[in-house]
Formats: sequence, structure tokens, C-alpha cells
Amino acid sequence: MEITLEKIDSLRERANVSYAEAKEALEKSDGNMIDAIISLEGENKTVYDRAKREQTREKDYVRMQQKKEKYKSNADDFVESSKKLLNSLNDTRVIMYNKDRVVFDISLTITLVATVFAFPVTVAIFVIGLLTGNKYKIVRKDRKDDLVNSVLDKAAKVSQTVADNLKEKVKDVQATEENPEQTNNTEN
Repeated sequence: MEITLEKIDSLRERANVSYAEAKEALEKSDGNMIDAIISLEGENKTVYDRAKREQTREKDYVRMQQKKEKYKSNADDFVESSKKLLNSLNDTRVIMYNKDRVVFDISLTITLVATVFAFPVTVAIFVIGLLTGNKYKIVRKDRKDDLVNSVLDKAAKVSQTVADNLKEKVKDVQATEENPEQTNNTEN
């Protein structure tokens, strides 16, 4: 069959393809319009195939945008929560004090960082502070620190008792070393 401009125009209108695609399809099908349309459909070149691809692309784009928004929302929530936590830690103070004065007053953030990076030093400071009669308290702006402070008070009382017992034992040992005769006399 002969391929004419009218056939190319007709195929182009029906399948919504370019002149080159219409001519090529007609050449492959020896000028048969139905075979040319079927050939174009097989190659996904018709208007219907393009519409389907476009719809699929649009759906994929919308889905991708929704995922981006969800991830962005989750990231924003994480950042916001982190900021709130950091502000709360900065607003919370760790105070070591004794009867006379405040020994130190630092933010809980610094205390936690010191604990993570210098754990033995932080524990040593805490224990030495307790054994030397100092007390600790945690103060928050919102004053919701009663439970923590009651635990710290109990720890301070126990450590004070331990420190007092140690002092008594040290005094006894010193007294024994200074006057060994008294110890021998009391043993008889």
C-alpha cells in the first residue's frame, strides 16, 4: 500500500504521534492503518499510553512529595523536641551546697556532658562532695523537682552517716597509734 500524507495525518490525529512516528509505523505495517495503530500501541507511543505514563508520573510525583513532607515534618518534630529538651536541661540547675555557701551551681547539660566524657572525675566529685558534708539539689524553673531532691537528700544523709563513721574510726586509729599503752591497758 502506498503511504500518503493523508494517511500520515490521519494516523497522527488518531494516535497523537509525530509525523515521523506515524510514517515509520505506516512503513512497518505496509500502509495498513490498523496494523500501524497496533504497532504504535505496542511501542507505547499512542495518546493513551502517553496519558497513562503522565498519570503514573503525576501519581509518583504526588507520592514523592507526600513522603518528602512526611520526612520533613518528622525532622522538624525531632529538631523541635531536641530544642525543648536542651532548653529544659539548660534551665535545670545542679547545685552543690553546704551550710555556709553554694559550692557550685551548673546547668544539667554541663553535668551530663561531663558525666559522659569524664565519668570517673564526675563520680569522684559527687562522692567527695557527699563525704565532705555537702548536699546536692536539682532546681528546675517549673519546680517539679521534689522527687529527685528527696532522693538526693536521702543520699546525703546516708553519706553523712558514712563520713561520720569514717571520721570516728580514723580518730580511733590515730588515738591508738599515739597511745599504744592505753590500748594494752584496756585490753587487760
